Amino acid sequence: MAAERSTKKTDEPHLSVSRYVVRPMAAGASEEELAAKVGALGSVLRLDSARGGFLVTLKRKPRSAREGWAALRRRIGAGFSVVPLLESSDGEVRYPTGFISVRLERALSDRELEEVARHLELEVADRSSFAPKQVRLRPRQAAGAYLPEVARRIAASTALPAEAVWLDAESRYRRSSR
Repeated sequence: MAAERSTKKTDEPHLSVSRYVVRPMAAGASEEELAAKVGALGSVLRLDSARGGFLVTLKRKPRSAREGWAALRRRIGAGFSVVPLLESSDGEVRYPTGFISVRLERALSDRELEEVARHLELEVADRSSFAPKQVRLRPRQAAGAYLPEVARRIAASTALPAEAVWLDAESRYRRSSR
């Protein structure tokens, strides 16, 4: 008997307008230091993540994720990367890592990939050893980059033959009971 394909539509995550993953660009930033910078704008919680970082929740909901990102960036300065949290309608959250994953239409040589990345003001973080058409990129000026916009720019680029582009993210999994 052949396995049946699931017809269930997946719940694609969307950008949170009030919650942001904030990671220091250099080691050593404390929760207290970030909380002092955030001030009355919102609250700060340390992420339980191998990558570290913090979750900042804004007290006032901005009109868009871009607007909230800009307000938070102005408040905390260039020493931190800021990316909107990814959340689904059923409450599941994903924590962006600061990288953008790209599945290429065709494999590029390392030299071609570096050249195209440089042209797009990106750097190659790593390449999958199992899937040579899959790479992770990051902006050269990571602290000041609005990652969703960078991902859209990559997807629209004719210089990089991208089949799919998405924000690389960590997920928290819960064990289901049987």
